[in-house]
Amino acid sequence: MHRPLPAHYLEYALKDIVLIAALYHIFCARGYMLPFHDPTVEDQSVRYLNIHNAPLSADEAFLKSNILPLEVLQAPLETPNRQCDKCCRWLTEQSFLYPDLWRGAMARHMTCKVCFILIARGEIKAQLMAEGKLSSPSKRGVQYSPPPLEPTQQRNSAIEV
Repeated sequence: MHRPLPAHYLEYALKDIVLIAALYHIFCARGYMLPFHDPTVEDQSVRYLNIHNAPLSADEAFLKSNILPLEVLQAPLETPNRQCDKCCRWLTEQSFLYPDLWRGAMARHMTCKVCFILIARGEIKAQLMAEGKLSSPSKRGVQYSPPPLEPTQQRNSAIEV
């Protein structure tokens, strides 16, 4: 898909916006939702939209997932200073700290938390397929391998948090 979008895509998006706005007003009138204007929602939307500047190819398993990317709902308190080795997003240090399943402690990894979940999900799907419990592979499945540690970490140590 090329940018700017063709007119028929823009018309389609405009119709969606009009329908969503109408639905929102109906929900507010019936008491299902309270009307609000929250600048936080706008900030979150901007962070989410700024993740990708162009359409992604179909094989971008780590970028095209149904898991909300890190550091969208809450603005990072520090400047992103690390790049994930899978999705290549620049994130803060906290996005790389999670339990190391092999050592039983918190460790700093080269793969962000979301990409780690996508790897684990791919492993589970592959196992279910091998057992005949899942009929078709997911387009987003990825092969599993333990996430690499920081080059400065020893194999027998982990960072305690």
